[in-house]
Amino acid sequence: MSDVERNGLGTLDWVLILAPYRKDAGYTASLLQERGLRARAASPEDLEGLLALSPGVLVVTHEALNPQAIATVESFLQSQPNWSEIPIVVLLDRGAQQSRIQAALSAAWPRSRQIYYQRPVAALELISGIQSALLTRIRQRDVRDYLERETELRLELNHRVKNILATVISIFDMTRRGAISAEGLAEDFKGRLRALSDVHSAVFAAGGETVALT
Repeated sequence: MSDVERNGLGTLDWVLILAPYRKDAGYTASLLQERGLRARAASPEDLEGLLALSPGVLVVTHEALNPQAIATVESFLQSQPNWSEIPIVVLLDRGAQQSRIQAALSAAWPRSRQIYYQRPVAALELISGIQSALLTRIRQRDVRDYLERETELRLELNHRVKNILATVISIFDMTRRGAISAEGLAEDFKGRLRALSDVHSAVFAAGGETVALT
């Protein structure tokens, strides 16, 4: 069982909260959990490890944005796969210089979608924004699953094609050893390929059931 499964956090469908001062983290987590959203508060020391568990959304307060926290998030963003773009909700104090902070974070966190709220923010507005961000993240998860499935299918197709080619080469070598003329080789090889094709068709049509090859 993975760390994600042990912690019951799932993948890309939960909220990580970095709000180390006052009671912001506990309040925000409770607010989300009351609406059926999974959330977990992080201390600055736990941030890196919890980011590795693949949160759906990161919520961070203005005062938590020290150089170490910014660098930790930046490192996580740089390690994201191409399909991933984590939404980051930034809660600003009323007197914060939003344009300056936004410019700095956009430069430090280029592979993220940043959403800014000024405190005090209405609970309904914050929850709605986080829910929308989670929906975006879930769509990213669907893309990830599609890409993984496509890769599996391509590997399986490659494996099957190689097996078929190996069988065809073996049939040709066997036919060639018994041939007494080029015309006879061509006819025998064609017949054996046709038989191989019939076998594959019968096996496919049987859908895993026993096939009588008579």
